[in-house]
Amino acid sequence: TTLANGFVNGERAMLLNHHGMYAIGRDVAEGVFVATHITQACEVQVKTLSMVGGDLTKLYLPDGQDLSEQYKTMMDSTDYSYDGSREWPGLVRKVRREAPDFNS
Repeated sequence: TTLANGFVNGERAMLLNHHGMYAIGRDVAEGVFVATHITQACEVQVKTLSMVGGDLTKLYLPDGQDLSEQYKTMMDSTDYSYDGSREWPGLVRKVRREAPDFNS
């Protein structure tokens, strides 16, 4: 099995046990978007689990059908694009502001 096999079905991120993650996209903007949101989701999960002492029975966990419906609704939304295209210009401005000579 190669690393690339983990992305053949359209997956855009891979979490590695004790080693971080890989995030990919069609371009840098989408890759950064994926990495940012996976990191945010992991932070929320760690905080949530710490609030219940790691006891999953104290949490509401949606079933696969609910998650599939939510994902479809999210991806079909015309209100938002999930490819990083809206976030990328702001990230570039932030880098230019905080590290003006990054590109030299």
